[in-house]
Amino acid sequence: MEAQVMFGDTELQAVLRKKALYRVLARHEAQRLGLEISPAELQATTDVFRHYFHLTRADEMRAWMAETGTSLQELTEMMRDIALINRLDALYAAEIDAGMADQHRMLAARERLQGPKG
Repeated sequence: MEAQVMFGDTELQAVLRKKALYRVLARHEAQRLGLEISPAELQATTDVFRHYFHLTRADEMRAWMAETGTSLQELTEMMRDIALINRLDALYAAEIDAGMADQHRMLAARERLQGPKG
């Protein structure tokens, strides 16, 4: 992958691709481990999503789904992926925590591009 795709004008697209990859890898790891998301977990994840994005009323949710072209099946898969990621986050918390210092170092490099604060 070219540096420009990673760090240039198309950075948002690169971030979205990484998030899509994250979802794919989460599905594969969950399958490997035999993890399943219960209907209650799926509903709880959907409730949090709706609350966070101010889609709590049915008409708001339907409008967002129409605006984005999101089917009920697609929404369900997105919520299942989020629930799987949350489970894997808890399962691998120690390893994730151990890698956070490197992530902060990468963030510091990004902040250098933005210049001094203040």
